[in-house]
Amino acid sequence: DHDFAQDPEFVQEDAAYTLRLRAGAQTSAAECPASAQARLVILAAGRHNRLILPHQKPSAAVKDPAHRRRYVGIKCHYADIELPDKVALYFMDGGYAGINPVEGGRANFCMLVTYEAFQQRGKSPTAMLHAVRERHAVLDRQLADARMLPETLKTVAAVDPWQPAAPWRGVLCVGDAAAMITPLCGDGMAMALRGAELCAPLADTFLRGQIPQSELARLYARAWHAEFNRRLRIGRLLQSALGKPKLANLLLGVGRATPLLVRYLVDATRGPSPVHVA
Repeated sequence: DHDFAQDPEFVQEDAAYTLRLRAGAQTSAAECPASAQARLVILAAGRHNRLILPHQKPSAAVKDPAHRRRYVGIKCHYADIELPDKVALYFMDGGYAGINPVEGGRANFCMLVTYEAFQQRGKSPTAMLHAVRERHAVLDRQLADARMLPETLKTVAAVDPWQPAAPWRGVLCVGDAAAMITPLCGDGMAMALRGAELCAPLADTFLRGQIPQSELARLYARAWHAEFNRRLRIGRLLQSALGKPKLANLLLGVGRATPLLVRYLVDATRGPSPVHVA
């Protein structure tokens, strides 16, 4: 319940951890304990957590992987719009957008575009929304009478879909703390919950003293990679290919001609499930 804005850090000593707490803007030093101890730590703080992990230098915790292509995510809701119960994707130079109905008679609209595309539009989220509408007449007609709700407009950066997966970084990592999940892998929250299912029984076994920490790390990393590596690999390939309009159009044409291929890609990026493409 404390404000961890001042980059708390874990210190590992033998088989235990110490979390060094520091008072943030909303918490006084008197209210914030100096540290907390734990036998096991599970990190589920998302991809932008500011925790400094064991064996990790502070500079490494915030190092920007500039050699990989990074993306900007944009999200907003539209009101006064009726859509079929499905997700529609629209592709453009440097990224793509998706729209689908949500609760309250609204539509959820998301975009993922490269830094280059975002900069070309003046680093403006609304300009990017107009750009994809200009490219796709069908989407433009769908949104013609809809109202974009300004209070729902959000952006996030830097999105790095090629961040190397690391389910063990001196602590157990689940969800986006373990790997950035590309949108084309489907439901990232479901993947995070599945990672927790893999993590929990192993954590219990460790806390009961039945396996050492080294075995916990090995077994969890093996189970995590076996579960998610193929999904992430295929999702990242789709992410790269569908960001190129000509290649995206080619792949969509192949998909229309080969429905079984589309079904395979859906299942391959989501794991065993009853989800199928009509």
